[in-house]
Amino acid sequence: MFEAVEELIGEHADLEKRLADPAVHADQREARRLNKRYAELTPVITAYRAWKQAGDDIETARELAQDDPTSWTRSRSWSRAANS
Repeated sequence: MFEAVEELIGEHADLEKRLADPAVHADQREARRLNKRYAELTPVITAYRAWKQAGDDIETARELAQDDPTSWTRSRSWSRAANS
């Protein structure tokens, strides 16, 4: 599943580069097609990055909780909230 998302991330980055090229905009039809696809992918990429960041944050909180037992309760409740 994540391989597919990685492919979409690559496609999104490629579209971003292509859309930054002024020559692409000489062909309005192609520019519209690229913009449409870019707009379709952007929410998916944004959501995936937010999900991945949340997972990284949870892992960091768990590591901190191991180092500081008094923070365990806070990180555990934060982790539950992030996972729901």
